Amino acid sequence: MVVRIVKNQTSNPIVLNDLGGIVVPVGGQVDLGMSFNASQLGVSENLAIQLGNGNLMLNVGGEDVSFPRSLDIIRDIPQYFRTTADSKLIVNSTPQPGVLTDFCLSSLTECQTGEGSDMLHIDHTVFVYGQDVQGLDQPCGLYVNNGGGDSVLSKYWLNTKYLEFNTLGNRTFFYDGGLMWKGFASGNGMMSLSLLAVSSIFDPTDYEVVPGTGNSVVVDGYIMIPMPGGSGGTHSLPIGRGFDDTPQPFKFTGVAPMVMTGTYFSPAFWQVDFDLTERKFFNLLPTENPYAETRTLNTGDSNIMRIFGNIMTAEIPLMAFVKDFLVIGDSSNFFCVASPDATEIPCGVRIRFDCKTVANTMHTNVPWSLVGYMKTYREHTI
Repeated sequence: MVVRIVKNQTSNPIVLNDLGGIVVPVGGQVDLGMSFNASQLGVSENLAIQLGNGNLMLNVGGEDVSFPRSLDIIRDIPQYFRTTADSKLIVNSTPQPGVLTDFCLSSLTECQTGEGSDMLHIDHTVFVYGQDVQGLDQPCGLYVNNGGGDSVLSKYWLNTKYLEFNTLGNRTFFYDGGLMWKGFASGNGMMSLSLLAVSSIFDPTDYEVVPGTGNSVVVDGYIMIPMPGGSGGTHSLPIGRGFDDTPQPFKFTGVAPMVMTGTYFSPAFWQVDFDLTERKFFNLLPTENPYAETRTLNTGDSNIMRIFGNIMTAEIPLMAFVKDFLVIGDSSNFFCVASPDATEIPCGVRIRFDCKTVANTMHTNVPWSLVGYMKTYREHTI
């Protein structure tokens, strides 16, 4: 028997007609669980109305439970959400997925031996329109001509910086960032900023190329997929091999589940294991279902993590956090680029920062500079 005690909060007796006319006396209480089960109580309109208007109060273990939680208990519905004492929903507004805050000004956090690091900072002198005026030893950037003749927006200088995070064994989430710039006075030009997540570039020529005998093939010039049956492709990858037989580092672009749902929305044609002690990839295999929404990460060994993702032979934009944001003049402070939720940065995903310097007229050299930062959440920091 389940105890279902209801107390009369009014100065009049309360009659529950659809429960056999049972009466809850003035100042008294009745244990409905003595006579009725959860199904019978759950369909009682009289009980629901009296609980809803506060005439009856449910008491559980000496504690009063207000509506609507009281009705869930009467109907034996489990409580999935945390609430206050007056049954208001408790909402956690932070997007931080239970990890540590890390402010990043440079790339390759927790980098391995031999790896370098690059600051998110660009400091240059703007070109005279269509000319590099800094000399060969200090290039202003990549000169881009989109074929638009003398159109202002068809020609620009492109400066690119990459931020690369070591996320293997250290899950990393991008939350927000900031940018500050100086040097673009009115009439001297402007700058277009983009912040993208891009793939790592895998070089297929590192592996055996024997047309018709390989276990993989490059499709559309940028993604390598497994061949059904393991043969008939153009490249032979180290499928199922140990890390001694797998060239390191292995350029692999992982996909990550959504933080809130744990569901994968990105296709993954490959899976690969990573030894956290040896810091090496091995056991590359095709996935059973590239479009599966859930995937088994457990390898049976806490020292070995499994990664799902793709092998990209060209740099492909995966996500855009900022797209062609125009700046001019001087910023008075950091311009914040924030998101209401945290986005996981998977293994092999690089953050690319593009500055397109556009000159709208002939002008003398103008020095400009830009600095940025990223705020990430990580399981470990150093």
